[in-house]
Amino acid sequence: MAGLAAGLAVGALVLDSQRPGRFRKRGWLEVAPEDDDRLVMADDLIKRGRLKNMTRAAVQKLLGAATPTDRFPGALAYRLGLERSYMPVDFEWLVIQFDGGDRVTQYWIATD
Repeated sequence: MAGLAAGLAVGALVLDSQRPGRFRKRGWLEVAPEDDDRLVMADDLIKRGRLKNMTRAAVQKLLGAATPTDRFPGALAYRLGLERSYMPVDFEWLVIQFDGGDRVTQYWIATD
């Protein structure tokens, strides 16, 4: 019985470490831009301050190509999925703003 409990605990740890809530570069790049997994990964990026002071090139290496849009001039924008609401009609975006030296100055989640 103890062996079964230990096996279940190890299995739970493996599954927990693969949850989409934690940002993983490979997971980010593998999911479609409209996949809701990107929403929670973007929340994690923001919560942990991972993008702070990164260069534009480093952001693009980490997150891949930005989603083509003219909604956020001068910024990189990544479509994350439908907005989190009762009846979603818009998309949420990870928006990343840069200074003149191409360093991240701000980043946030916006809804279009």
